[in-house]
Parts: sequence; C-alpha cells; structure tokens
Amino acid sequence: MSNFFSGNGNKYMDLPGYFSKNIHKYVSRGDSIVIALSGGPDSVALLHLLYSIRDEYKLKLYAAHFNHMLRGRASFNDAVFAEKLCVSKSIPFFLGKKDIRKISSERKGGVEKTARIERYKFLMKCAAKVNAGKIAAGHNLDDNAETVLMKLISGAGSEGLSGIADKRVIYPGEFNFSMPHAQRSSFTLIRPLSGAHKNEILGFLKARRIKYAVDKTNGKNVYTRNRLRNRLIPMIAKEFNPRVKDALASAGNILSAENDYMDKAALSARAAVIIHGKNGAQMDLKKLFKYHEALRRRVVRQVLKDVFKSPRKVDFDAVESVLECAAGHKPLQLPEGFFCSVKNNILAISRKIPNTPYKPVIIGSCKSPDAVFNGFKFSFKTTKNIDGMDFSGRDTAFIDLDSVRFPLAIRLRKPGDKFIPYGMDGEVRMKKFFNTCGLEPGSPVISDTEKIIWAAGGRIDNRVRVKHSTRCVLIIEKSRAGQ
Repeated sequence: MSNFFSGNGNKYMDLPGYFSKNIHKYVSRGDSIVIALSGGPDSVALLHLLYSIRDEYKLKLYAAHFNHMLRGRASFNDAVFAEKLCVSKSIPFFLGKKDIRKISSERKGGVEKTARIERYKFLMKCAAKVNAGKIAAGHNLDDNAETVLMKLISGAGSEGLSGIADKRVIYPGEFNFSMPHAQRSSFTLIRPLSGAHKNEILGFLKARRIKYAVDKTNGKNVYTRNRLRNRLIPMIAKEFNPRVKDALASAGNILSAENDYMDKAALSARAAVIIHGKNGAQMDLKKLFKYHEALRRRVVRQVLKDVFKSPRKVDFDAVESVLECAAGHKPLQLPEGFFCSVKNNILAISRKIPNTPYKPVIIGSCKSPDAVFNGFKFSFKTTKNIDGMDFSGRDTAFIDLDSVRFPLAIRLRKPGDKFIPYGMDGEVRMKKFFNTCGLEPGSPVISDTEKIIWAAGGRIDNRVRVKHSTRCVLIIEKSRAGQ
C-alpha cells in the first residue's frame, strides 16, 4: 500500500524561484498542457508549480494518471490520490489502466519498456482529446544522471548519452499511437524540473506540507534503474565523486547539444548522397565517402531509421553492416528482411536478395576453425554431456555429436527445405518456420549430409537434440562477424 506524507528533503534551492525564472523556456501564454501525474513527488511538485502560474500564463491544465496494475492495491490507491488532488484544484483528470505485466508477456518484451510505451500512448491520447499541444513530465536532474549512466553501461552512442531531453517533439506514430483524423501533427513533451535535484523537490514539498504518494518498489533492486539509483551511484559518489549526478547530467547536456549539431550536419550530408528508391533507399558512395567517418555513420543511421519499421533495430551492428558493405562491396543481411548491396558505386538497401549467390561454407569436422558466412561468424567446439548443462541461448546450438554426419554446410535456405523443429514430431517447411519465428530471409541454416540440423538463431532439428544417452555435445555459436 502507498504511503502519503509530506516531503522530507534536505537542503534545497528556491525551487519556485528556479521554476519561475525558467518556465518561459517551456510554456507560452494560453498553452493547453496535460500533466503526467503519477502521484509521486516529482509529478505532484510539477502540478503545484504549474498551477501557481496558471492565471499568469492563462494556462489550461489537465492531468492524466496511468495505472500500470503492477502493485495491486497500491496502484489503485495512487490513482485515487491523484484524482483527489486534481479535484481539489479543479483540474480535469484522466485515468487510464492496463495490465502491463500481461501485455509485456504477450509481446515478449520487458515490463519497463511496455509500461513506457503504454503510458505515453495514453498521455498522447489525452492530449489529442483536449487538443493540448504540450505534455508535462516531472523528470528531474537525478533521473537524467541515471539515464546517462545506464546508457553508458549499455554501450550507447552520443544520441543515447544525451540523456533525457528537457523538451522534445513527439510525432504521431511514436509509441504506436495513431493520431485521430484532422488533429494536430505533433505534441511537445516538456520537463520543467529537469534542472532540479530530487532532494530539492522533496524539500519544496516538505516546506509546504504537500502530500504525495510513495512507490515502495523504487527501493527494491529489481529493475536496472533502481539498482543504479540505490547501489551504483551512491558507491560512485562515496568512492570517486560526490557530485557524480551533476557531472553525469552536465555530460548529457553537452552531448545533447553536440548531438543536435551533428544530426543537422548529417541531414545536410544525407540530402547530398541519398537517391530515394521504392521500399528502401539508395546512396551515392562516392559522395558518401567524401564525408568524415562520424558523419557517414549519422547518414546511414538516419536512412535506416526511415527504412526500418522498428527504430530499435537501428543499432550499432546494423549501421556497421551497411558501412562494411559500402567499403567491401559484399552484400550483407540487415534486420527486417532487408539487404544492402553495391552496384556501380550505388549502395542499395532493399528487401530483394542480391543476385550474387552465397557459396556455402563447408565444415569438415567438429574441430574446424571459426567460419564466416553472410556477415555472421560460427564457432565450433565439443564437450562431454554432463548433468546440469545450460542449454539456453538463441544464438547457440547444442547438438548430439553422434547424430550428425559431417561435412556440415553453412548456407541460405533453399526452396523445398524442411526440418523437424525441436520439440515437434513432424516436418515443417523451412519457409513457414522462418515466418513463424521471425527469422530474416537471409538467416543461415546449417545442414549435414542428410538434413538441416539448425536454423541459426532459431531451433535445432529434433533428431539432433541432446538426450540422456548423448556422450558428446557439439556446440555451435553464432555471432556477428567482427565481434
């Protein structure tokens, strides 16, 4: 159950003074704003501060609370608290609710990611309903520092390391939201408290005896952000830099400005090299290679964002694959069924498999060295079959060595290919299996002299599975070439 009490921060700046001095960067006279109101300290402080300037700026304020249904009765109590707060200030209130755990399970995605998508979709829906141009969120400097560190650990580039933008435009299509017909073309997401520390927000609430809801799960180190907040950042502050949050947030702000500059430069470069094609893109390589390596990466990244349906597929590997193809002129597989190939110094990104056939790579024995095929590296090793072996891993195959007949061949699937997927009894057409499992058309398969033994990245053939009687296990690992 949530607890509601007054803030308990330590020393803090004059938050209302800071807010009044900077709010002109985020709102204009007559704005309609939907406040993302979780009921926690940040969103409650933001609501009170926006309410304090409502008359001065002639603002139309609305509040929207999204119940993720992750904390049982506590989630319900937070919604009740948020609604009562809005009623007390005569602020129109919207309530949304979805079973995030169930949805994330159905989508086979993370709970945090699913919660974020559904929450923002709801906020955009509320904003569209009242024709509000802005959505206000209560993210603070501590949130920004955590995001920069989390992105750094995950290996993000300058775009990810820019942290949480204090203001950005959200377009229809983001978060899978479809804009109702004849409504506005975008929303502006604003974070007026992005320069304030958490303790300063808590101090403001304490001084005014303003109540807020407490999410007890923030103290549990279940999610990555919680572990960063509760364990890693305090350790860095104690052992290395007591002002680590300010340092991380400052780095994020600097990178944000530089990232914005680079994006604009890349847009200009892209206009010079791009040749638009149907269902893909084409680039003039002579012009592309006149630019610095950093700009080439940006141009390719922007092109792939337009080509791919999912922006999350535009990662470092995808960008490097295109640049590899551009430099070596060797056709390569990309996500979502796309290929890149070069002809007459024009690099094409399309769903059409290049005419240049991939010659199968032959593996003579289980002691063969690593092999590379279509941008992927395959390694082979054997081990004894012992109890308790971990057979997990989408990109690793564990095979009964005695059930395969060498030599093996790493190749593309062919028309008429069939195999018996692990756990099944009957044969399945490989084309159907690829579609069902979401494998790319150019994903390799590995066959022995009699049958396909593994759809790389998918299942092994049931006939080569490791059994209790298995003496020796053949382990095949697949990874991106160059890693």
